[in-house]
Amino acid sequence: MVGVMEREHTFEDIDLAAGGLEAMVTALDVATLTGEAATRLVKRLVTAERVLATARSRAAKRATEANQWRHAGERSAASWLANLAGTTTGQAAAELETTKQLEGLPATQAARAAGKLSELQARELAGAATADPSAEAELLLHARRDDAAAFKRRCAEVRAAAEQDEAAARERIRRARRFRSWTDAEGAFCFAGRGRPEEGAALLAAMKSYQDSAAHTARRRGEHEAAEAYAYDGLMAMAHHDSQHRCKPGARDTSEAAGPGNTNNAGGVSGTIPPSNGDSTADATSSRDEVLAACFRPGPRAKLIVRIDHTALIRGHTLPGETCEIVGIGPISVATARELARDAFLTAAVMDGVDVKSVVHLGRSATAHQRTALEARGVVCAVPGCGFLHDLEIDHVDGWAITRRTQVDQLDWLCPFHHGQKTHASYRLAGPPGARTWHPPGEPDPDTN
Repeated sequence: MVGVMEREHTFEDIDLAAGGLEAMVTALDVATLTGEAATRLVKRLVTAERVLATARSRAAKRATEANQWRHAGERSAASWLANLAGTTTGQAAAELETTKQLEGLPATQAARAAGKLSELQARELAGAATADPSAEAELLLHARRDDAAAFKRRCAEVRAAAEQDEAAARERIRRARRFRSWTDAEGAFCFAGRGRPEEGAALLAAMKSYQDSAAHTARRRGEHEAAEAYAYDGLMAMAHHDSQHRCKPGARDTSEAAGPGNTNNAGGVSGTIPPSNGDSTADATSSRDEVLAACFRPGPRAKLIVRIDHTALIRGHTLPGETCEIVGIGPISVATARELARDAFLTAAVMDGVDVKSVVHLGRSATAHQRTALEARGVVCAVPGCGFLHDLEIDHVDGWAITRRTQVDQLDWLCPFHHGQKTHASYRLAGPPGARTWHPPGEPDPDTN
């Protein structure tokens, strides 16, 4: 009886505290805060939000175990939670699964309860550490220092290395493959899919030349949109290209724009866009049509890079800590890497092969060998926490004007924003590849202290 009363008392305390917190936050006038005070508040609320989300997930799991979803007339526990939380059924199912997995991971569960892990970090870590419990401590360290994209990649590597039956894993993904489309409330066409990583890599590689052509044409016209917009244009242009070939087999494009360098356009394209007839709507879209018309003429195939440890390549499978992945996509099996090696557009970066650090030349631009080494490292802005993947520029960390040489471990990717800060506002990169640090003007380099 005492235990029951204590639990009820605890629940009442939480209920009162939650109500008081809601009232206090609702009444808060953030316009009166200084920038520093607002920053402190954001940090505290982030932690509080994580703690409350953890409590909610645990309470939801208990409620579902008590079959509350059946009493409410819901079709599943996930749909019950989704309706309460205002999320999708898939998100609710993932939340319940993460909470269940964390019961076997006490260190991660404690970190989540203390507000040290976001929902994304908890979900990714739970899946990876469930596959390989020995990696839990290491992943908790990565969660503290890695940005979200890097942490997801690391968790994916752990899951891939822990998979004992690579063929079974690939078959599970194949069976769960899907593509679905729908129209949203605004009337826009939406789609999502899931499949094997090598198939996704092939799709992205096929789209790349169309996407680049769309972006280049638009920017020459002085138009600037997000990279995701040009990716969509590239996908639509690729679909149009395929439909043209199906309708006109054997047709060839004799225009100058096709060019001898466009080796991926052997069948030709006749993607003519009807001219404007003076209608105001047509005039408004004619510029966009010209951009899309340009992407119907793709350039050379994009390069697909697989990064693999030499020992794993020889052995035929990876062990924990070893790498076999498609750069920009994620881990794959060694058998898949070998299958992809039959394709001419694959470049394999074997990790203990050529010592790329020794490849130095005196010119300013990176050589083809150096560029491949950089791509194998990962094409993402080197500034911690940025995660930008598009329109990246190769930057000399110490400045070519100072060193007068181009060495791969002194090169890295920067997005246009951070490249501008480094070039014009005296920001600096420091540290080794894969662990760069970003320093504003006047801040000393920690390596020199």
